[in-house]
Amino acid sequence: MKRRRDFLSGLRPYRQAAGLTQSELARAISTSRQNIQKWECGACWPSAEWIPKLAKACGCRFEDLFPKAEEGSEKA
Repeated sequence: MKRRRDFLSGLRPYRQAAGLTQSELARAISTSRQNIQKWECGACWPSAEWIPKLAKACGCRFEDLFPKAEEGSEKA
């Protein structure tokens, strides 16, 4: 669950920086506001097709939506 929350924690700040409400972002990428809300709170992942659309609508690269690995941290 942490990885899901890590990804989605990046969505809200980019959406807000773009000056978009959840409803406006949903309309921009042709989905529901409920999907945006679920993705932002970590209830579920967006499917792969939505990630580039989210990034474009928020004015960022899709890589920006993923957390940066902290130095010295490695997965076992």
